[in-house]
Amino acid sequence: MNETIGEALHVLTHSYRHLLKEAAQRSGIVLPVSHIRSLKCIGSTNQCRARDICTTLRLDKSQVARILKALLNKGYIAKKSKPSQPTAVFNL
Repeated sequence: MNETIGEALHVLTHSYRHLLKEAAQRSGIVLPVSHIRSLKCIGSTNQCRARDICTTLRLDKSQVARILKALLNKGYIAKKSKPSQPTAVFNL
């Protein structure tokens, strides 16, 4: 029974990601799903930091670092740092 539930969950997750990717492409968005989810997290979190994205999206630091670098390079987000805080804050 566990294999049946696990397989059903895998199929459901795969279908969701596929439909989300198709909807984004139809809307003219050419970003990977992880980038879209990160942008959503940044937009909904006041003073968003990389660790906030890691925690919220359950991604590891290296994944988030690559996503943030790509979003910064494309100009989707801005990086702000305050002298009183050692970590960067990201804004849309």
